[in-house]
Amino acid sequence: MRLKLPKVVVDAALNTTSTVAGMASGLIVMPYLILTLGASTYGLWILIGSLTGYFGVFDLGLAASVGRFVARGKANHDMRAINCVLSTGLILLLAVCVIVGLVTVGFTVLFPAFFHLDHSQLHDVKYSILVVGFSVAVMFPLSVFSGLLWGYERFDLQNSVDIPVIVSRALLTLLLIHKDSPILTLACVISFVNLAGALIKMAICFAIEPALRMSHRYISKAQVFELCSFGGWMSLISWSRTLIPQLAPTLIGHVMGTAQVTTYSVAKQLVSYLNSFAITATQVIAPRAIANHATNESEAQRKLYFVGGRFAACLGFFFLTGISILGFQFIHYWQHGLQDSAYVIAVILIVGELLPTSQWVTYSILIGSGWQRALGLIAIAEAFLTMAAAFAVFIKADLLVVATGLALAAFLTRGAIQCFIGCRRMGIPVPTYFRRCIAPSALVALPATIVMGAVVHFAAPTSLTGTLGLGVLFAAIYWTMAMPAIAGRAAAIATCRAFAAKLRTALS
Repeated sequence: MRLKLPKVVVDAALNTTSTVAGMASGLIVMPYLILTLGASTYGLWILIGSLTGYFGVFDLGLAASVGRFVARGKANHDMRAINCVLSTGLILLLAVCVIVGLVTVGFTVLFPAFFHLDHSQLHDVKYSILVVGFSVAVMFPLSVFSGLLWGYERFDLQNSVDIPVIVSRALLTLLLIHKDSPILTLACVISFVNLAGALIKMAICFAIEPALRMSHRYISKAQVFELCSFGGWMSLISWSRTLIPQLAPTLIGHVMGTAQVTTYSVAKQLVSYLNSFAITATQVIAPRAIANHATNESEAQRKLYFVGGRFAACLGFFFLTGISILGFQFIHYWQHGLQDSAYVIAVILIVGELLPTSQWVTYSILIGSGWQRALGLIAIAEAFLTMAAAFAVFIKADLLVVATGLALAAFLTRGAIQCFIGCRRMGIPVPTYFRRCIAPSALVALPATIVMGAVVHFAAPTSLTGTLGLGVLFAAIYWTMAMPAIAGRAAAIATCRAFAAKLRTALS
């Protein structure tokens, strides 16, 4: 299989468009909810989301396993194998659905015991946990259809559902949530819109694949073993992604109060945008890497590794320099001057994510090559380091201390260690990787940072609109310089033409 760079990058651009929609939604909805509900009540909502977020540990890596084996079946043109993967994955995740439903009921008892609640909030919080928890439970079996779209590399169809879901969720929140709204209303809006999107994806899967069959006849012990074998290590990664982000706000809320959870969440939201960009932009490489591995096309995989690595590194430097230069003004005007202290927290966290961001392509290559065990061990290491950082809040109740520990844990595990393992897998010396991926990205960031830093120094923005305008200018300068550095001049021109043609087709 010959690597078609324009398609990969265009798919990455389409995925990134969905992420931009999510960012825009968050930028509008988050300050609205904080102002409308109050910092303490919004912090309570964050805690509900954090606790129900723990349910991701019950996934056991099965959703990721489904996508991987669908991609392998697609590469081998084996429809029966795809039906076996989907049918077996569905029945396993239905069992997970039942377990999560039962645990949700238990959480309604534990939550008031762990966090201080006014008596007037008790029923609202319990019913909100039930709605969010049950919706998360149902999403587990429905996730197999997202796995099929992922394995088929139909990111265009995924985005055709995800973007309307994001917009609908934001609009309904702005329309239905007001000062006297219970948290339950917000829980219903988020949960029902998400479920609607998952059901639409299911319908799309049956429409694009007429040979798709979901039947007990396709369920086999061998497929259960294969899914669980791969999923066992993937579950460690899933637990890391699920538990690590939830641990810090939970402990901060317990020790320092829900208002401090809001401050931390403002900073963490910006870091989440960085990771969302990196994941959505680079996940298009994973099914391609799986197909390359299945057909033993090592040269195409190496090309993916270098080009994708430069792109991911450029993305990391873009966010770091952008937040460092414009972050304070952005947070100040975005949060109406109420959360200025979140700026330093955000910078610390994003510094820690710089090297990990550059390794999302490495992650996809390792998944495609069957090196999930190494990624699972990295997840274990990060979990231990993150727990140590989060529990530091009991020793010194300071958000700066907690943020520094979390940043260091991410840098060492998902950054340095994963980079070393990826280079070993590809047979590339680490200095060569830094010379061909990290150094070009840093050289792109340096002049763009100097120019924008000078602009902000002499003409600091005085409004959110002005800050966003400078951000757009910075992005234009940065990515104009980055495109040739990522793919080479000829490939950059071809990519722009391909994306423009696809955009014209979509608009016509």
